[in-house]
Amino acid sequence: MKNRKPLQMVCGTALLLLVVCLAPSLVFAGTKKIYKDFKYCYTEENDGIILLKYKGKEKQVTIPETIDGFPVVAIGDTAFKGNRYVKGVVLPETVQTIGQEAFYGCSRLKKAVLPERIKTLERAVFGCCEELQTVHLPESLSCIKTAAFSFCLKLEKIEIPKNVVSIEWEAFRGCRLLKNIIFSKNSKLERIGKSAFMYCWFLKEIRLPDSLQILEEQAFSDNHNLQKVVFGKKSRLKEVQDGCFGDCPSLKKFTFPRNVQKVGYEIFSYNKKMKQITFQGKVPKIEKRAFAGINPNAIFHVPSKYKSEYKKALTKKKGFLKTMQMK
Repeated sequence: MKNRKPLQMVCGTALLLLVVCLAPSLVFAGTKKIYKDFKYCYTEENDGIILLKYKGKEKQVTIPETIDGFPVVAIGDTAFKGNRYVKGVVLPETVQTIGQEAFYGCSRLKKAVLPERIKTLERAVFGCCEELQTVHLPESLSCIKTAAFSFCLKLEKIEIPKNVVSIEWEAFRGCRLLKNIIFSKNSKLERIGKSAFMYCWFLKEIRLPDSLQILEEQAFSDNHNLQKVVFGKKSRLKEVQDGCFGDCPSLKKFTFPRNVQKVGYEIFSYNKKMKQITFQGKVPKIEKRAFAGINPNAIFHVPSKYKSEYKKALTKKKGFLKTMQMK
């Protein structure tokens, strides 16, 4: 009976040590530590590890699933930025977020395998990865943010998963070799942002999903080989904004889906070969100089029941010249 109290104290001390060992968050939450070539810290918010910086020189990098018994849940902002060695990277399924510019300027990166839990690709996450050729976008992805893949000069093909709702500004700008953009049959895409596919010089044809509602300024401008833009019969497109297809000299004809409500300023600027424009629905709001710069002998096809309204809407100020016809 006399030894009971000391024994209780020993047991209590042991229990306390056990709790500390099993709960590293109490010890190093927010504290930067080193694991192999990674600098990392624990985050209480996600109960996991954020990789803050990779300083290794490996060509093939596989991100660990766990560190200190906790899952690796995030790749931090600029974690691999400017790395000149990595050629391939595989992220575990535990990763939920990849920070801004995480792989920006990885000049030798050719392939990236992303986990299925990623919902957003942050700003410039793979920007200026000049050798990037292959990237698999997970079905969980809902947004591709500004400049996410800008100036990935070797990227030839990209498949946009069905749950992506928005492709933001300059997301694929300067992807010069990009020639295949494939949207899921059940795509939920609603918006393609400003200059999103600008300077994609090898792009010849684009088939846009019915869910798309807004094409922002210069979304597909300066694509010198673009010859065909296709919309589905059930297209919900509402706006084609300023200069959307400007400086696309190989584009000869274009059809506005029936739900279009707004046509922007100089959407086909410098397209001297643009000879046939078709409207399928009611007269949309047409901005000044909307059709300036197209072929002076272009033919406009409009629904017969709205023809008189189109004649009023398409004045010289909109770029419609006396040499043009309306049928």
